[in-house]
Amino acid sequence: MCAAAWLLLLPIQWVAAAITAAAVHELGHLIVLWLYDVEVWKIQIGMTGARIETAPMGERQEIISALAGPLAGLLLCLFWKWIPHVAIWALMQSVFNLLPIYPMDGGRILKALISLRRKRES
Repeated sequence: MCAAAWLLLLPIQWVAAAITAAAVHELGHLIVLWLYDVEVWKIQIGMTGARIETAPMGERQEIISALAGPLAGLLLCLFWKWIPHVAIWALMQSVFNLLPIYPMDGGRILKALISLRRKRES
């Protein structure tokens, strides 16, 4: 519902920027998953965002995979001069996704860090 309102209210360049930033974000995750040779079971894209379902990963793989999306988005900020709408959207999306709320990237990172800590304490 919220995304549908954006499509009606935002100028087209902002809608295109949001879609571009989201695509680069997810591509960042997919590149790391490919490099780690992690099997991707399902990719869902909907009005509330995207979700990538994979084979189980270790904590370090989970952390790096979760960081890859926001970092890919932050790389778009390097192109501020040429694509300012995309850079602004990518920055906002990256910061939002790093909030430590599961199942967002920050929540996934926090969960993996807690799991690593528990393993070290045992």
